Amino acid sequence: MPTNSFPIEDKMVAVIRHAGRKNENRESSAAWTFSIKKSLTNLGHKLDYKVFASGPKKLNTDSGEWLFDLCWADLGKNWRDLKGLKLISEIERQNDDDNILKDFRKLTVGIAEFRLFVTTYKEGKKGERKLLDSVNLCKSVCPGSRGFRYLYVASSVKHPGRIKKFAWTV
Repeated sequence: MPTNSFPIEDKMVAVIRHAGRKNENRESSAAWTFSIKKSLTNLGHKLDYKVFASGPKKLNTDSGEWLFDLCWADLGKNWRDLKGLKLISEIERQNDDDNILKDFRKLTVGIAEFRLFVTTYKEGKKGERKLLDSVNLCKSVCPGSRGFRYLYVASSVKHPGRIKKFAWTV
């Protein structure tokens, strides 16, 4: 499975890293999630996509959440001109296997050029081993031979600007 990076993925990781650095001193799950959604919203708009996520007024998205925590749509003047989804994303700060799998599986059935999963991890040998186990769990539930691209980004709980990134195509 190729793991090389795409420029748009590098941009996604960069804005997630920046959002994490802005939240270095905050423990709030809501603040962390909001910051990531805001950063991905701004990037989606910069790339000329319509962005859908919960909290549309505060985030300045084009509309509320639609099927996924956040998505970028290639639209014309309105929803009737939907050409497709560029990005579908699930953001889950709880990093236990049940919560990860519940949200990640949504990405395996959505049709979009990119599928982004954002979560957290604990630094140290035990936490990083659990992170790798979670990534492998997610890889194991991806239906094969579809050619879907997945990007799994984990932000350190203690230092949210520290990012681990995993990408694969199946």
